[in-house]
Amino acid sequence: MVPDQPDESSAGEVAARSQIYQCFAIAFSHPTDDFLDDIFSGDFLSTLILLGSRLPYATPFNAVEEDALRTAELSRAMVSTFYTSQFESGGHTISLRESGYSSMTEKALMEDVFRFYRFFGLDLSGSVLRESPDNLSVELEFLHYLTYLESRGGEAPAAQRNSDALRRGQRDFIQQHPGSWLGPFCARLKGIPDSAVYAYLAGLLQRFIDSEERFLSSLLGGVIAKSR
Repeated sequence: MVPDQPDESSAGEVAARSQIYQCFAIAFSHPTDDFLDDIFSGDFLSTLILLGSRLPYATPFNAVEEDALRTAELSRAMVSTFYTSQFESGGHTISLRESGYSSMTEKALMEDVFRFYRFFGLDLSGSVLRESPDNLSVELEFLHYLTYLESRGGEAPAAQRNSDALRRGQRDFIQQHPGSWLGPFCARLKGIPDSAVYAYLAGLLQRFIDSEERFLSSLLGGVIAKSR
């Protein structure tokens, strides 16, 4: 949604959060050669560790082993095949879409997701998305977008300038959407053969999302009831 630009200014902590969301959005998109290079070289995890050190709270990546995925007995082809067969094929056993875990009807879920997107200036009604609006990578891109707006401060449109409004939007979206289904998603992944890479990444993502929810709730002085 927005370019990946490093930020060493006073907004560096927010920029780090935004870039971590972008990293995970890429991780749960169809694997490219660049992503596979980064995974098996250790660069992906090294980036998470570096960005984690810049967060405004204790890094959720302090126990990460940088060579954990390089030493996994998996090939690049196996990772790509797993993604295609488990996440993309018509007979997939695990879904990357929130609708596969939510108690809401798909219509109600889509209305709620689009309500968030529209409120923060994203009109996707005429867009052709590569993935469904409730896909994990799209939801993470949205959080990347919100934190990007927060890091840009006064350059955002009028409805998006208020830092508290942006933080409340992030917290509420996490609680009502990715934070509500990442647990079941992680649990399903653990029981599937050859899921090592994605089970590991999903576990890291869940720790990050949980940390984000606690951090945002502390800033906003409370939490809202989850809608599930």
